[in-house]
Amino acid sequence: MFFEHVAAPPGTWTRCGQDAWARVITRGRGCRPNRESDRAVAAAGLTTDITRFRLPRPVWSAIPCVAGVAR
Repeated sequence: MFFEHVAAPPGTWTRCGQDAWARVITRGRGCRPNRESDRAVAAAGLTTDITRFRLPRPVWSAIPCVAGVAR
């Protein structure tokens, strides 16, 4: 099972913010706010059951999230 915040669609204000924030915080750390984790799991050849959603307002309401199971 996994729960991740993932990158917003390219060209959106949210994605621009994620890209900018990633340049500040990711120097050697594990958090990458602009990572497309859901696509990475699928690219690894795992079968996935993914639900996409946004956390309730007002906290993180603009950040897309995924939860699922990879097999």
